[in-house]
Amino acid sequence: MHPMIKKIIAGVIIVCVCVGMYWGVILPYIKSKAFISMLYSFREVTTVEDFEMFASRALDVPSPVGQGEIIRFLSNEILNIIDNKDRPITGEVAKTLVDYLDGKYKEYTENGTRAYSSETQQLFIMGQLHYIVGAKYEYLDHLTAAEEYYKKCLEVSPTRPQCLTALQVLYYVTNRDAEANALKERILSYWPTETLVR
Repeated sequence: MHPMIKKIIAGVIIVCVCVGMYWGVILPYIKSKAFISMLYSFREVTTVEDFEMFASRALDVPSPVGQGEIIRFLSNEILNIIDNKDRPITGEVAKTLVDYLDGKYKEYTENGTRAYSSETQQLFIMGQLHYIVGAKYEYLDHLTAAEEYYKKCLEVSPTRPQCLTALQVLYYVTNRDAEANALKERILSYWPTETLVR
């Protein structure tokens, strides 16, 4: 083989290794550092704007891994904030937080990406977030969003108990008795001793 061709091949290999290291090691490292920084910053959060700013700093770092994990963490964090009976917040704050997360989640999954290995868990949590904002804080359009997430969850996993019972409760709360009863029968056909259905 001609020496010049060998040099070109060697150069291409070096470039590929460097790109691979940057993509597979350096970016995930930077993302993890941003996540840790976000966790520390949350100790100082006093406003929704602060929350969004610190969260966005971590979410906006490009990386082939880590985005789903941050979204999952933020989902649970927001769930704890909006459903905390000891430290109540206003409906506007709850709505703003859930809308922010919903936008980030949709942005992340718009190309078919799964938030993490258990896609149905994230869909269920998104449904719960919207359900709380709709039922507890009376932003009724969020009940529609909750229903959509529960149904997406059931598309992926038709017998997921949490999504079935959550959707049945939503139908019950919104006075859709026929749909609630049909879902109740479906749940009981899977689990005849289930006591959580209404």
